[in-house]
Amino acid sequence: MKSKNYSCTARLTFLFGTQRLLKAAYDSLSAEASYSHRGKSKISAKDGKLVITIFAEDPTSLKASLNSYLRLMQMIKTLQQEV
Repeated sequence: MKSKNYSCTARLTFLFGTQRLLKAAYDSLSAEASYSHRGKSKISAKDGKLVITIFAEDPTSLKASLNSYLRLMQMIKTLQQEV
């Protein structure tokens, strides 16, 4: 199987006040990491930080992935404030 060459990369880092919120966000976003047609994502949670690394074949797919994760994080933030 040939390895894909990803020419674009981005990393998003989000800080969380509690381990419970960090785990909830990580669990929610983990499923998103497996859905990508022209790239891949890695998500990690450690030391109060959620780190999303995105690898994409081109700038258009990178932008699409960034927008998806940012929208999801906005929803998580909104829900967090309502709880």
